[in-house]
Amino acid sequence: MPTSKIGFKLKYWKRLKNMEDPVAIHLIYMHVHYNIVNGWFSCTEAQALRLASYELQASYGDYNPALHKPGFLDVIGLSQFLPPEYRPSENLSLSHHTQARLFAMHSQYRGISKQEAEQRYIEIAEQLPTYGITFFKVTHETNGPLYLGIAEEGAYTFSLAQREMMDFYPFSQLKGWAGIKTAGGSLFRGVQLQKSEGSDTNNHNEHNDSDSDSDDEKEPKAKFDGVEFTSSHQQACTIIELLNGYCCLLANSTAKWMRATPKVSTLSRVPPDLPSPSLFTAPRRREFSRGIPSLLDAFKPIYINACAKEGISPLPKITMQVDMAIDSNRWLEVLDISSCMIDDRSLDVLLSSLLRALSTNSSPNATTSTDASLSTLVSINSLSIYGSTSAYQNLRLNTIDLSNNPIDEKSCSVLQNYISNSAFALRQVILANCKLGNKILPTLSSRLALMSCLEVLNLASNEIPSIEPLCKEDFKTLHTIILRQNKLGDKGAPQIADFATKTPTLTSLDISYNKIGDSGIEVIARSLKPHKGISHLDCSGNIFTTKGANAIANLLVYTKSLKSIQICSGKLTHESASILAEAIKINETLTSLGLRDNTLGKVGASALAQSLKSNRTLLDLSLDQNSLDSTSITPFMNVLADNRSLTSLSLRSNVIGKNLETPCLLFSDFLSKNKYLLNLDLYSNLLGPTAMLSVSEGLSNNESLVFLSLEGNKLDGDSVHELTKALNYNNTLVSLKLDNTQLADDTIYVLASTLEYNQALTSLSLSQNMIGDTGVLYVLEALGRRTTNFIMKKIDLTQNKIQEKDALHKRCLELKLNTNVLL
Repeated sequence: MPTSKIGFKLKYWKRLKNMEDPVAIHLIYMHVHYNIVNGWFSCTEAQALRLASYELQASYGDYNPALHKPGFLDVIGLSQFLPPEYRPSENLSLSHHTQARLFAMHSQYRGISKQEAEQRYIEIAEQLPTYGITFFKVTHETNGPLYLGIAEEGAYTFSLAQREMMDFYPFSQLKGWAGIKTAGGSLFRGVQLQKSEGSDTNNHNEHNDSDSDSDDEKEPKAKFDGVEFTSSHQQACTIIELLNGYCCLLANSTAKWMRATPKVSTLSRVPPDLPSPSLFTAPRRREFSRGIPSLLDAFKPIYINACAKEGISPLPKITMQVDMAIDSNRWLEVLDISSCMIDDRSLDVLLSSLLRALSTNSSPNATTSTDASLSTLVSINSLSIYGSTSAYQNLRLNTIDLSNNPIDEKSCSVLQNYISNSAFALRQVILANCKLGNKILPTLSSRLALMSCLEVLNLASNEIPSIEPLCKEDFKTLHTIILRQNKLGDKGAPQIADFATKTPTLTSLDISYNKIGDSGIEVIARSLKPHKGISHLDCSGNIFTTKGANAIANLLVYTKSLKSIQICSGKLTHESASILAEAIKINETLTSLGLRDNTLGKVGASALAQSLKSNRTLLDLSLDQNSLDSTSITPFMNVLADNRSLTSLSLRSNVIGKNLETPCLLFSDFLSKNKYLLNLDLYSNLLGPTAMLSVSEGLSNNESLVFLSLEGNKLDGDSVHELTKALNYNNTLVSLKLDNTQLADDTIYVLASTLEYNQALTSLSLSQNMIGDTGVLYVLEALGRRTTNFIMKKIDLTQNKIQEKDALHKRCLELKLNTNVLL
């Protein structure tokens, strides 16, 4: 036997001054929901998705990652959540993409009750232009079939096709209304609206064009008797009853924009059981946008239709970026087309669609474009999903990333046509690994130079042997150029020097991994000495030796603007390190020094440590992968105990734990005395339990450290116990990484206890250990008993020996944790 539904609908759409009754909220929500999913209350895609996400919260409670994922809504269908125009077709992948967008929003509402979710749903819907309008399909003598809409402030007419607002008849300009009787009968065949003298048939501009309450505007003087609409008898009676009721409810309205208070004396009959007007707020002005709600809303259909016309598929990466920006109500500033294998046709369609969207007049009062691709956007309101005026220009590109796409001559020609267009106003162009070579770069260089806002140019990994084409151009705004991993070598060094000299705005130069030797580095360093703006230099991965290091040392001594230098993965020995150390002693500007993956040795490390006694500006030092053992690093620890400038020290992937003496005081003294170091990275240093005890002892007395990484080292029961005690005393450490430290259920039980009381830690990483379900429960229960007001934001438990993830996710929900627990 077929089932039927009985629907209870609101009769009078009025906003209550105080809406606290949960039953009333639910009944209003049900009717609002009906009008949303059936398309009567027009909304943007962003609003539709936001409303649907609150419906998920109201229907299913808090987000459960194990349950709420693409495919969960396949049975019930998206028709229960979204208006027809935003439901994916039969394409299952598109449906799952939409579900993923909905659940991403749903995940933000943890802790929101069903009543609160329904109330937020209503609040968003109240901002929609057609909210509260009851639609009737009628026929007008001149305009034919249309919709007559009855609302608290008067009557509207709308076109059938796009439901675009045509005319507005406010109560303040209506003399009365009545049913039109059939010839010789007692039934109605329609409704007549009788207008006051001076009212204008096309007076919706008075309602929409301005929020001004000024009385200086001239009133229209044309005189009209009325307007008639043909309908059924029952529909005519309903229309008249609604008009009567709304007019009574507006008898004491204080809405200034309505100009006049409607006269109740015009009514033929006051509806029975009408609620008191004092219960409701005054009507709000409606904003019927005849333009585009945002440039992103304009771009998406333009792009999809253009792709269909050319017979190509839209790039999923592009549509996903647009969807994410729309969903989060933010600007789209970075267009990431990397690794899409995009050809010239796809690139042309994409860039031309962007240009058309950027040139769209998106003012809320703009005339609707005749472009068919924009037809679905007519009459959508200009309000954001939260009800405030949206940023119409939310497509404001400043970066385009084309890396890992082969740019041939055809694609280069397409780029030339668009890239310097002022509508884009790009500040950053990324062309890494695009196989530009000698053929494409000369053609592209002139266009790049014409870009009036270009600040960052990335040409990494393009096998470019010469940048002579760039040297011929005048880059007036460029401050960063990345030439990493090309084939410039010593032959290309003079061109790099020439480019730097000709570009006074340059502040950052990356020439890493170009096989530049001593002679090349000397030429480049000489050109940078008089440069007044250069602040960052990356010459990592080149092949210069002591002679080249000496050229860089001279640069450090004489250049007053250089703040950061990276010399990683080179051939620096203890001799080169000693030369640099002497320069660092007298340098007064350097704040960051990277010497990762060299062979500094004990002598080089000691020389650098001594330089820190004199230097007062260095904040960040990286000595990763230098095979430094305990004897090499001891001078550093001794100097850093009293150092007052260094805030970040990275010693990743050394061998500090090798041949470490017992008992170990290496870390305890340093951490106890130093008052300025904020970040310490000891990843993978062969540190065993003895060294870990030293770290824990120092941590318990430390008053500055906020980040500590002990990943890839070894913790046992005793060292975990001491670390737990240290965390109970420490009040500064915010982030701790203990990945791959051989933690198991028995040791994690001890560590979990500190989660109840520690008042500083907000991020704890425990991945790649041997923690099972029992150990995870220890952690969750400890978080559930947490008494401190500080919130543990994230715990990473991935890549452990977890079996029942669903049950553990369920326990997280039961404990109502505010922590993002990754399993």
